[in-house]
Amino acid sequence: TLNGTVYLPDGTTPASNVRLTLFDSGTNSDLDSLDTGADGMYSFSVASGVYGFKLQVLTNSNLNPLSSYFARKYLDNLNITSDHTENIVLPFVQISGRTVDGNGVSVPNVQLSLPETNLGALNGSAHYQINGGIQSDQNGDFSFHVYPYANYFVSLTPDANATSVALTTLSGVDWSVDNNAEELVLEEKLTLNGTVYLPDGTTPASN
Repeated sequence: TLNGTVYLPDGTTPASNVRLTLFDSGTNSDLDSLDTGADGMYSFSVASGVYGFKLQVLTNSNLNPLSSYFARKYLDNLNITSDHTENIVLPFVQISGRTVDGNGVSVPNVQLSLPETNLGALNGSAHYQINGGIQSDQNGDFSFHVYPYANYFVSLTPDANATSVALTTLSGVDWSVDNNAEELVLEEKLTLNGTVYLPDGTTPASN
């Protein structure tokens, strides 16, 4: 039996709704899969061999992720010759703060969105923060977990009722460590307008 518990970053709270897929490290063939429950526990019946895990943090996990996370080889080359316990602590960082305008005034109900982000190699295979996001609350506050990475692209989409701020894209966002005072600044909404004229340069052109 290969079993264990998946924990939140604090190392003590079980992590729910984390999908583990057991694979054979020699053939890369998927063997079995499960989603953790409230107790964070998993168990697979296996023969002696060498195994690994794909891991996906689902959006409804109690980790409260910004978006789903997926690793093709979160763990690999586990040599199992007898019953074995392999606990997993999710190495995510917590980001908390506010969505604000250029004057530091809170902007409520802003959608924070990530494109699919390739985080590089983990155990020789890619892992990703999958496209998705959350919304800041009526006070502009937000809090979520994300895989540590120093070069995220983040889109900030204001509520349709917002009149002073515009859709804003941030690049190079460093979420590599915990931060409980993050301020994501939306750009000022600018107006581009004018008049179309006939060739005489004075008569407005209709239709």
